[in-house]
Amino acid sequence: MKVKFYFFLVLLTSGMYAQNWKPRNRVLTISAGIEDIQVQKFASANRLDFMNYVEDYPYFGDYLILKLGYRFDFLSHMHTELNVMFLDLMFPYYFDLSTHYFLNKGFGLGAGTMLSTSFISGFGENQKDILPEYYFLNYYTGYWDVYDWNFFVSTLVRPVNNERISLALRLDMGFSRFTRQKTEYHYKKKNANEKLHYIYETLPAFQPYIRPEMRFRFRIFKIKYISAGLLLHSSYYYARRGMNYRIRICKWTSDNCQNQIVRPPKHNFSGIDLDAGIFVRW
Repeated sequence: MKVKFYFFLVLLTSGMYAQNWKPRNRVLTISAGIEDIQVQKFASANRLDFMNYVEDYPYFGDYLILKLGYRFDFLSHMHTELNVMFLDLMFPYYFDLSTHYFLNKGFGLGAGTMLSTSFISGFGENQKDILPEYYFLNYYTGYWDVYDWNFFVSTLVRPVNNERISLALRLDMGFSRFTRQKTEYHYKKKNANEKLHYIYETLPAFQPYIRPEMRFRFRIFKIKYISAGLLLHSSYYYARRGMNYRIRICKWTSDNCQNQIVRPPKHNFSGIDLDAGIFVRW
């Protein structure tokens, strides 16, 4: 619900820009393509590492994406854009909003925010390995939709930008942060009455990332002040990500508990998307 509200707020804000700041060079884009995500995996240890269970794609381009974008210039040197990505053509799981100030026609500095979703599943299996002498009272395979907030500063270079051809190169550098998650497990010792209660709660922290991006547009036709053409786009994301967490272990009763802070190693986390489509400019 919070995400839907924030998305509505973004659209509303964009509408306010359009009404009050007289946008120019408005561009609406729609494209389709593929995305690939790779997460480094480590050998199983005696303690849970949630990053080992982030869903990535075993083969390049396993997932189709649909992207919608809207961008415009306003005031004298400002440029704003909003992009939304749908996974498998139906599930909205990513958006980014940014604004740049152009020092000249070809170079701009800006800032923005990005929200994406990571899927973490299957970590309940690790609990079986950690406590083989116990069995579950509430077995849960483990599945989270984890929102990943990103805040960044950005450079935007337009080496070619005319009526026919536009090439934009962008570099985002910032910090990302997974949202807080919590899960718990109840156990009973085999052939005994002893019970355990494990409570996991992640400890979100900002971690740096880098994301270069390329966008190419080629105009096919123009009718009066409306033009349309082809669009090519690609981007790459790289970070070292980890999910620290607090674990609370209670034996027999809730009065007999111990708390531990666990800091698993950081993993290489990367993603690339390639897409092509059409644009309309007016």
